[in-house]
Amino acid sequence: LLMKNHEIESTKVYQKSFVLTLSKEASDRIDGYKLFEYCNRLSKDIKISYTQDRLSLMTTNRKEDVYKLIRLSEDLKELEKDAN
Repeated sequence: LLMKNHEIESTKVYQKSFVLTLSKEASDRIDGYKLFEYCNRLSKDIKISYTQDRLSLMTTNRKEDVYKLIRLSEDLKELEKDAN
């Protein structure tokens, strides 16, 4: 379901973690400060990284934590940089 969102480039499930990587275009539009605040409100366990011009969000692969990243992916428009 997440891959239908064109702003998401990939999702990966590891033994103990889940990683959601945004596309370069989506990563360019995201305001890092807004993303950091949003993630802190959602869960202290979400880790943010930026490599190869893409934002990645990582959390545990527990169902409730994965659902938090899904919720975040649905709210990406709210995290975009202001157009001014």
